[in-house]
Amino acid sequence: RINLAAVTEANQLKTTANGLSVDSNAQLGQIRLENGTSVDVGKQGAGDIYIRGNQFFIDDSSIIANSEIDKNRGLIAIEVNELHLSNQADIGSRALGPGQGGEIFIKVAGKTTLEGDSQISTSSHGTKAEAGDAGNITLTAQHLNLMDSTISTSTLGPGKGGNITIKASGDLNLLSTDYFAAIQARSESQEADRANAGDAGRIKISANNLSLTGENSTIDNSTLGAGQGGSITLDIANQLHLTDQALISADSKGVGNAGSIYINTTFLEMDNGTISTAADKADGGNIILNARTLLSLKNNSLLSATVSGGQGNGGNLAISNPYFFTLQDSAIRANASEGHGGLVLIITGRHARKSENSSITASSETGVAGEVKIDNIDNVDIGSLPVDFLDASVLIKQHCTAWTDTQSSSFFITGRGGLPNAPDDLQTYIPAPNLEYNGFTD
Repeated sequence: RINLAAVTEANQLKTTANGLSVDSNAQLGQIRLENGTSVDVGKQGAGDIYIRGNQFFIDDSSIIANSEIDKNRGLIAIEVNELHLSNQADIGSRALGPGQGGEIFIKVAGKTTLEGDSQISTSSHGTKAEAGDAGNITLTAQHLNLMDSTISTSTLGPGKGGNITIKASGDLNLLSTDYFAAIQARSESQEADRANAGDAGRIKISANNLSLTGENSTIDNSTLGAGQGGSITLDIANQLHLTDQALISADSKGVGNAGSIYINTTFLEMDNGTISTAADKADGGNIILNARTLLSLKNNSLLSATVSGGQGNGGNLAISNPYFFTLQDSAIRANASEGHGGLVLIITGRHARKSENSSITASSETGVAGEVKIDNIDNVDIGSLPVDFLDASVLIKQHCTAWTDTQSSSFFITGRGGLPNAPDDLQTYIPAPNLEYNGFTD
């Protein structure tokens, strides 16, 4: 076992059977791993790694717990106030044989940042029937920023992929520029035999706000063979944004069924973004989406639960209760190739708008078409505002005869008034006060 901690006094730290015990009044110090440093428990036995400190910086270095023999791998447990991974830093647990992969627990009181192609990962690499499962990843932080970096679990054989659980009390941001910014759970075995392909793990994320920006920013759960795809569950208290080709997907490239996507949020805004479940040879997954205030798709955004080939049935897509729902130059699909098309069910609040070049479909190329149901929508077409101005003279009351030839003063209240710029903006007009005329005196 490896214990690593930074405290100001030795008596503030105790080693117990359950890891490191730090005095509640201890002043924690800074820990740095740099220049290719490796913290590794080795490939024999089930060693644990415990790390406690204030700020923890990992730059071009790694914390590794790999297993090759028939033993359960121990865990990696990190508890700090701030965590920063940079320059291909790596926190990883890998099951290379029959041993179970170790779990990774990370608890950060403040901000966690991964940048520069860094990663936190667990994986199962065994190819024989007794291959171990990949470990789970649990990360808790106030804010989490993934910039060109990944958090992932995977299986390459019959072992199961690990689950990913992320809890951010504040913001969770994924930004891709040069590399992938991704949260991934994958079954990468291309075996068609169910016994030789493990299932992908599950992804569960809760945060106040979630933002994905860039074409390589993804939350992805996929299977390449007979393994079943796992689910993606997003519980976002406030706003979920997908921009610049960002993607949330649960896909199947083989005979294993695609996983499903569950989203619960207040505002969901997609600007050239995609949320999809897709299958090539199996059944498509479902998308269950609850956006309580706003659901907005624009600029070639896509909600899709489709099957592109074979006899698999298209997935179902359910949208419930957005008070405002807009579909502009975008599409919602539950299509199939030879199987049945899926069901698209949309239940909205008071305001729903769809532009002419947007579409909602549940079709099948050669099979039975699916069904589109839209409830509580009176008008789903966006109308154009009139170009001509109104003739104000017919709306403004004229002076009485006694005042027409005299000079009088004027008082104006000006402002933009009208409706807010966006459905979720506050109204900004200033109500005019009640004025009473009591007569003029010289």
